[in-house]
Parts: sequence; structure tokens; C-alpha cells
Amino acid sequence: MRELLNIVRNAFFTNIIGNLNLYTIISSIVKFILVFIVLYYIYIIVKLIILDIRNIDFDKVKRDYYLIVRDQNGASKSYLLEGYTSIGRNLGNDIVLDSDLVSSYHAEIIKSEDSFYLVDKGSLNGTYLNGEYLDSNLELLVGDEIEIGPYVLSLNAEIN
Repeated sequence: MRELLNIVRNAFFTNIIGNLNLYTIISSIVKFILVFIVLYYIYIIVKLIILDIRNIDFDKVKRDYYLIVRDQNGASKSYLLEGYTSIGRNLGNDIVLDSDLVSSYHAEIIKSEDSFYLVDKGSLNGTYLNGEYLDSNLELLVGDEIEIGPYVLSLNAEIN
């Protein structure tokens, strides 16, 4: 048994080329193989993550839409938009704007499927969307600004 161990020891630790012996060569090869396996698994994981990101349908991601209301003093308040939101001076509205330039029932925002539409309710001073007078029902987009009297309302979205 001792002779067998001496033969194996001599085979593994005898210098073959310069200071290189069989043990050093085999251990270096095993290290390179293990590093290659780890890097290959990292590559596979990154590839799966990229494929998963590409398959996300961002149109189906749930978003909450908010209306940010700023008054002439710069104070702001946000309102969660749902199916129907009424805007006006009357306390019965969802968003109450306290100004003589705002009609009792000035405008409304209606949700239709995945879109919001701005409707002027025949207000005396009118409703403006991005600086343009609103003369028909228009779809609201994120970032649009609505002007009602001295108030500026902007549509924002937050992804859940």
C-alpha cells in the first residue's frame, strides 16, 4: 500500500515541465472548468431575465391615474381618478374648485376602458386643455394640463 502511495505521489508531484507538476496542471484545469460552469449559469440567468423583461406587456400593467390640482398660490392636491370625476364649484362635485370663475358643474372626466376623456359641461368661462379651448370631448394623456378658472389640473400616472 505504501508503495502505491509513493508511486501516486511521485506521479503527481514530479515536475514535468519546469516547475509544473501533474497536480498543478489538473487543479488548474478543474478550476477553469468550474469557472466556466459558473459563468455559463450566470449567462443563462441573465438571458432568462432579459427574455422575461421583453415579454412584459406594459399596456396591461396596472396604473393608478391622479389629477394634481394647483391653485393660483401654488398649493396642490392630488385626486385619484376612477370611473367618473366631476369638477366644479358646487360641493357635490368630486373635485371642488372654489372660485367665481368656475361654474357649479364645470367639467367632468370620464374613464372609458383604459382612457380618460375630458368633457366641458357648458361652463360659462370654458375649459382649456394644454392651452387650447375645449370645444369637444378630448382624450387625456399623461402630462396634459387642464385649466379651469385660476386652477391648473395635470394628469399623472403611477405604475403599481
